[in-house]
Parts: sequence; C-alpha cells; structure tokens
Amino acid sequence: MGHGSGPHRPPRSADVSWELVYQSRSGPASQPWLEPDVCDVIGELPARGRKAVAVVPLGFMSDHMEVLWDLDTEAMEAAEEAGLRAVRTPTPGVAPAFVAGIVDLIEERLPGTPERRPPARDRPRPVRSTSAARMLRERARRVQARRGRHRP
Repeated sequence: MGHGSGPHRPPRSADVSWELVYQSRSGPASQPWLEPDVCDVIGELPARGRKAVAVVPLGFMSDHMEVLWDLDTEAMEAAEEAGLRAVRTPTPGVAPAFVAGIVDLIEERLPGTPERRPPARDRPRPVRSTSAARMLRERARRVQARRGRHRP
C-alpha cells in the first residue's frame, strides 16, 4: 500500500501499512481536489482487511477549520461508517518543544547570533506559558536585550 519517499515514509521498523492521501485541493476553487481523497481511501480499507486507521495531518502545523472539519468530522465519520477504529494524530501547534525549535531556527538566522548552541530539545527550558505567541515574544525580548537592542 505504501508509496512515495522521503519524509512521507515511516521507518521500516514501524511495520505499518500506510498510504499518502489528501484532504483538500491546492489552489483556487476551480481546481479539482487532490487525489486520492482521504475519505474515499478510508471507505476502501475494510475491503483490504484493515480494522483501524490513523490519520496524520502531515501538511499542517496547527489545527484550524480545514483540519477540524475534513479530518475530525468527515474522515472520522467515514471511518465509523466503514466500521474502522480511527484516530488522528495532533498537529504540533503550540507544543513547547515545537515552539522552542522554531525559536532556535529564527535565532540562529538573526544577524550577530553567536556560534550555534545545542538544539532546544537538548537544553533544559522551563515552560512559562502554553501560548506560542507569548513564548516567542518573551524569547525575542531576551535575545534583543542580550544584544542591547531592546525595544519595549
């Protein structure tokens, strides 16, 4: 069932059957939806001997109406109608490790950034807020203050 390559391929050790499918169109409303459609494929899974499906929104960093409707509503209904157990993995959203990684990427590209530090996942970091925006603002203020360019 699996096809494709690169980041869409799960590790061989996972021993899972997988398929890259789509939930939307790419471009204006006049363009056709991308294929194969997630709900169509979910409906075919019982005939392939499958009893469960895990939906992974690879192309999205956060939950928004497209993810919530297309996957949490339509895809889950398709799975229920097909008699499949179904789950959707969460998007990274404001997970502290994800936000810290973005901060690291921004910080390393700022002019005058000192030599690269270990990635955020390797540094202890207290989480002060679940708000990604607040975490990014606080981090940016600290970086600017270190460089003597603090703006209120």
